[in-house]
Amino acid sequence: MNKNTPLRIGAVGCGMLSSSMHIPAIMRIPELDLVALCDINPERLQAIASKHGATRTFTDMEEMLDNCELDGVSIVGPPSLHVSGAKLCLQRQIPFMTEKPLTTTLDEARELAELAKKYGDCGMVGFTSRFSPANRLARQISRSPEFGQISYIATTHLTQCSMPKSIWGIEDFAESFVKLHGVHAIDLWRFYGGDPVEVSASIAAFKVAEDGQSANGSILVHVRSEGGPHGTIHMKSGASHNGDINADVMGEWSRVRMENDQTLNYENARGGLRQMMADDILADTLLPDTPVGQFVGTGLQHFSYYPDFFRFEWMAFARSLQRGLPLSPSIQDAYKTTCLMEAICESLHGGGVSCQLSAVS
Repeated sequence: MNKNTPLRIGAVGCGMLSSSMHIPAIMRIPELDLVALCDINPERLQAIASKHGATRTFTDMEEMLDNCELDGVSIVGPPSLHVSGAKLCLQRQIPFMTEKPLTTTLDEARELAELAKKYGDCGMVGFTSRFSPANRLARQISRSPEFGQISYIATTHLTQCSMPKSIWGIEDFAESFVKLHGVHAIDLWRFYGGDPVEVSASIAAFKVAEDGQSANGSILVHVRSEGGPHGTIHMKSGASHNGDINADVMGEWSRVRMENDQTLNYENARGGLRQMMADDILADTLLPDTPVGQFVGTGLQHFSYYPDFFRFEWMAFARSLQRGLPLSPSIQDAYKTTCLMEAICESLHGGGVSCQLSAVS
């Protein structure tokens, strides 16, 4: 692949999230060239194509893949589109990025993971918190020799959004919320701590709205690993402010806290910390200007928060392809997040019973 030639991207889905976040992010990256758009709504398709100068438009994804020479594909829509689009790209071995959740069912996630194993894992799933500057640096800190063995991890996702009664065919308040919003905190726990072996989940302060179509509550998950860290995952709807995603990681005489995907607080009772970001695909974009020691840092390099996370995702996608590196988080990685998500939902449905990850994977 020629590093000097922009990668030709086709975008599938021209809905709100795609047109407001993903497509603008692609347009801001010199390494990417948006050449084709696909959407089932012809009027919406033409409006977005005219706005961004896409030269080719399609209402059928398979037709787009068969008639355009693409280096990468963006798939953004409901989970059913993520699944069908991922299958087409995996079978053709066209690199792609799909929004989260990859899917809402374990069977579909398992099928995609098997296709990725069979054909090659050319997919990437857009868990935005993994591309936050604070999270990427905090993760490197937590894996450095100075930090020591990780013993405890807590992740949270607080949002003003309510728990929907029904979404994507899910007819349960708590499960809908976990798969729509809580998956951010679930995947972030794995990003720091790897794969646990057991979870138990409970819900408190649960209250259904008068119209019966939404609810609010607080979901707490206890997480246990085999020989690794334990900890919690907290997901709350009806919070005081929106989209607050946090992580707290404890090591030996050390602690790193990430607040709201933006602020990093590092403490070490035994001295400083070496810079550990040299091998990160986004290092030159995310690194602060000064060496890292004991500090509180806000906005590591200037960025405009939420929209830039999508830009960081697409920068990582482009650089990985140009440098011949695996895409991350991959389809098989997202399958493991789906297993954890399903175990949490199973525990909730069982009234807080412990659920072994081996039982759902």
